[in-house]
Amino acid sequence: MLMIVGIVGAGPAGSTLARELGDRAILFDPSHPRDKPCGGGLTPKVYKRIDIPDKLVESKMDELIIENSSKSVRVKIPSVLSVSRRDFDYWLLNEAVSSGAEYISERVVEFYRISNGWLVKTSKDEYKVDFLVGADGAPSLVRHKLVGPHQKMALAMETTLPNGSSNTPGNVMRLVFFRDLYGYVWSFPKKDYVNVGIGAMEGSLDSDKMKSRLFDLFPDADRDVKPWSLPFSLGRAGYPDFALIGDAAGHVNPITGEGISYAIRDGINLARAIKEGEPSRYETYWRKDFGSELVSSLKWSSKVYRSIHTLMSNKRFVEKAVRLLLDGGRITTFKLLWYYFL
Repeated sequence: MLMIVGIVGAGPAGSTLARELGDRAILFDPSHPRDKPCGGGLTPKVYKRIDIPDKLVESKMDELIIENSSKSVRVKIPSVLSVSRRDFDYWLLNEAVSSGAEYISERVVEFYRISNGWLVKTSKDEYKVDFLVGADGAPSLVRHKLVGPHQKMALAMETTLPNGSSNTPGNVMRLVFFRDLYGYVWSFPKKDYVNVGIGAMEGSLDSDKMKSRLFDLFPDADRDVKPWSLPFSLGRAGYPDFALIGDAAGHVNPITGEGISYAIRDGINLARAIKEGEPSRYETYWRKDFGSELVSSLKWSSKVYRSIHTLMSNKRFVEKAVRLLLDGGRITTFKLLWYYFL
């Protein structure tokens, strides 16, 4: 008898898992189609694992401008695909449904362990599942009830800018760094507008100062700013009868703030473990896939933000280091010294 998997949350992590599991999956999420605060940049770590339809790609960013108050450097980068999170997430959800997953457009309000599984209660009904998955983002109900809240967080906020207002071509990603900010301001071109935002480690700047910094750089930006939290965790995510994936697991890169690629890989890794009949193997699979990448990024994050202003003078180093981050390599002292001096 096949294991029935209840997945709370239909973002990239949950929908990828449901797509992989097909009719074994029940996916709970009342929000689609919906906008999701996010820059919406898909790195090679995403499109090397799943095929992205051309219709979803609003721009293809293959150059990067990094700047601070006194200088800037422009480098070639592996293409980053700029998408609308509303469209991308809804496409992934429909992919899951097409594979046979059951989609319940209801909010999960409670869940309980019962004999041989879980009882999941929604705003309208209740469902029996064998295995429970928290794919419900940073404020995850599943995580809070079964593991506890995230210990390390960052704050991000985004808004939009009319096309032509940023003085940046449509194929160029722009990042701006400040000496008092453990984070950065970004500019991602879309089809009909430019997505701009700011992200910083918790305690770096308060939200009002972050907004002021963003609007100082982009005075024409829409004042309707959408904030969200970015969690970071290297803790356990796989258990015998439940698992956490994506932001619920805290799988976000602490240097770049990227989470979509880890969410998708979590979905693929957990699906593999479930199909093998050993869901707890997921813990081994995600750590082998990208655990060392997150460990090294966490170790180097504060050093990167402190030293970026000096390192910007070495264009060759910047180009190679950015490629390493976008392609998903592990950061080591040896690699950085190699890039800097050779």
